[in-house]
Order: sequence, then structure tokens, then C-alpha cells
Amino acid sequence: MDKTEKCQQMFSSEYKISFFKTVKMHVYIYASYIQCEGIKNFDGTTYTYDIDFEDLCSVDISTANGQKSLTIEFKSPSLFDSDNKSVLYILGLSDFEKCQRLILHYKDLHFHFIEQQKQIKIEREEKTKHKEMEAKEFFDECYRFHVSENTPTFQIFSEKNKVVLIYIDNHKALNFLKIDGYEKNEDVGMIPYDSIHYYEKAGSVHYVSETNGSYSSFGGSLTGATFSKKAALFHGIMFGPIGMAAATLMSYKPSQQKQSETHFDLSSETKRIDERNVILNFYSDERKQYVDIELPQDTYNFLQTYLPDKRYSIVTELEKHTAVQNIAQGTARLDAPADTPKLPKEKTKLSIDEFKEKVEKLKIMYEAGMLTDVEFANAKTELLSSI
Repeated sequence: MDKTEKCQQMFSSEYKISFFKTVKMHVYIYASYIQCEGIKNFDGTTYTYDIDFEDLCSVDISTANGQKSLTIEFKSPSLFDSDNKSVLYILGLSDFEKCQRLILHYKDLHFHFIEQQKQIKIEREEKTKHKEMEAKEFFDECYRFHVSENTPTFQIFSEKNKVVLIYIDNHKALNFLKIDGYEKNEDVGMIPYDSIHYYEKAGSVHYVSETNGSYSSFGGSLTGATFSKKAALFHGIMFGPIGMAAATLMSYKPSQQKQSETHFDLSSETKRIDERNVILNFYSDERKQYVDIELPQDTYNFLQTYLPDKRYSIVTELEKHTAVQNIAQGTARLDAPADTPKLPKEKTKLSIDEFKEKVEKLKIMYEAGMLTDVEFANAKTELLSSI
């Protein structure tokens, strides 16, 4: 019962038990229960009960001990008998019929309200069930369209009928997929295999000591450097200009240094700050340049498994060999992916000044350790053949 309910009706009386003793009785009617003070044994002792309408068995006007009485029977469970019932007698009321009528009226209203609430709950559950079914159907249909049984996938975020994941298609392209079954929203972004430059690990794990007081910090502390995986889901996949990972970048919070304070009640602890992630570098056709995006650190093993030749160490080694071969033609710049293959350029003879410039570049690369002895010898031979 709700003790904050407003009293709807009140009935009070005084009943003379004997020449020397008079007792007061009352009935307070609320929306979901009644509060009654009456007698049980006609011994002059009054009892007060808060009776829920669910426990109210009957309300009758009868004669008790030779007196007109409002007789209330109700369930009064005990530790020994769950079906135990009690009877309370209210004597001396000015209008027994009105009191009885109002109690039964508010009891009917209460049960009508309960039935309404049950029906509303059933309708709400049916509506929720229908919405869940629609969300699941949308989710399953979209998921099956993009991801087959053998498709390599990595989940960034997952909830019921919601997912953000990366998958590798049959053309080795890197796809970013977001499905929200409840909003009936599907977003997909794709980086072609040839547009992927490299991926590499970035960041580190470090520890800071923090001395805390009851209300302040002594000596300062380093906090932050986190990123929210949910951002990708709720910001959507925006492949153009940057893509889904832009949502990741928007959610990244750099570390912040707190100001030092002093407090007499101090305690010390060590905090572990994990700033590791994966940097994916790819060529953006819209921006016409290479772009870095940030992915969760757990994606590294996935990329290494299914795109091993795009790992940074392998790509840089290949580019080093390409630079050696192109040094004579002056094409050391990393070219962006082209829609059509380029025809090999016809070799032209170098002038003395061009030859001197390329010799100087070759010497710098060799002394910097970028070329092995064999690579240096091959490049020198090729350069000599261009004059």
C-alpha cells in the first residue's frame, strides 16, 4: 500500500462500552486500501488495521452484541496460517450505508485500475515483442547480405540486434559495417585493398603514481587517453571524407595533467594507462592524399592474420627496394593508387648535373644505412647505365 495516497473519505464515531468508558472508532478510505480502527472482542480494546482491497473479504452491516455494526472481514495472514481471517466491528457510525457503499465503490475502482494496468502491460509487452522481431529481421537480413559463414570478421561493438564490425571481402578489401536493427539503419564503408598503405601499432602502456586525499590529489595525476568504441555505432560510418574511424577519432580523449593539491589525509595508488591502438594508413580518393585513422588495438591481430602483406614492416621493406630501383629515374615519391596501370617510362639519358644529384642522393641513402652493399652496387650500376 502507498502511504502517500490522499484520503478519499473519512468516517468517525464514539461508542460507549460502559458507563465509564467510551472508545473512538474510524474508517479512512483510500484509493487502494482502507484504514480501520474498531473492536474485535467487545472488551473495550480497539485495533487499527491497514487493509488492502486485495485482502478485503466482505463489508456488511449487521448486529454485533446487540448493536448495529459495520462488520469488516479481511485476510490477516499469520506465520502459522496463511488463510487466517479477522473480523473488525465499527460501531456508532452516523451513516453505515454510505460508509459501506463508498468502501465497495473504491474497491471496484481499484480493481478496475489494476485490470487496466495489466492490459497496458500486455499491450506494451506485445509492442516490444513486435519491435524486437522487426529489429531482428532487419539485422539478420543486413548481416547475411554482407557477411557469409566464412567471411573473416572482427567485432568492434556488439549489442542485441546492433553491431559495428570490420570484415574482409573476397577482393581483400577492408569493410566497415554498422547495423542498428531498432533504428533500421545500415551503414557500410570500404577501403579497397590497393588503397591500403599499411597498418601499425601505436601508443604504449605506462603507469603513474597518484597520491590521493579525501577530497583532493597531491602531486597531480595523469588521466584520460581513452576512446569510446560506442562512438562508431552512434556517430555512424562516414566513409567520405574519412570514414567510420572518424567517429573513433572524435571520441579519443588525450591525456590531461591535473593540478597538484595538498591534503593531510593521503593515500597512494598506481594507475595503469593504456594508450595503445592501431593506425591504418590508406589513400583517400576524396581527399586525394593518404589518411591515418585510429582503430582499437585488438584489430592488429585480425589485420595481421588476413592482410599480412600490409603490415608496416613489410610495406616499408618493399618501398625501400622500390626506392632503390627508382632512384635513377627520380621517382622516390610514393605514388597514389591509380585507376589504370601506368606504362613503363622510356629511359632517357641524364645530364651531368642530374647524374651528380642522383649520385649524391645514392651516397646519402647508403651512408644512412637505408641500402645494403648489394643494393648499393645494383643502384650504382643502373645509374651508370643512364649516362
